[in-house]
Amino acid sequence: MLKHLVYKSFDSFVHIFLDGFMNTKHISEEHEEIYIDKNGYERYKNSDMLVHRKIAYDFIFVKNRDKYFLGYAEYVVHHKNENKRNNNIDNLEILTQEEHKKLHEINKNKNLEYLFYKK
Repeated sequence: MLKHLVYKSFDSFVHIFLDGFMNTKHISEEHEEIYIDKNGYERYKNSDMLVHRKIAYDFIFVKNRDKYFLGYAEYVVHHKNENKRNNNIDNLEILTQEEHKKLHEINKNKNLEYLFYKK
């Protein structure tokens, strides 16, 4: 049985995943099925679920279940490019709370170094 899921992304495109393969189609804003919450994340209007967590669960966590030792709720889904609305699979990464915190500390330090040494 083929799995057919549809996600609308930040770029006004619908990404249709059919058994792991993606097909992209442009849609107009009138077909919007998500909203942006107060923290800047996309959520589904029907369920209030975070879009990036649903995508990461379906296409990363489930397909690589043997890699993860904790339950899904124990993990953070990180946006690699730090764009909260870019929910493409290749931009999402499942991390523990500790891994996520360390990653943001490293990025924060890199940004501070850049500002400090920039002439």
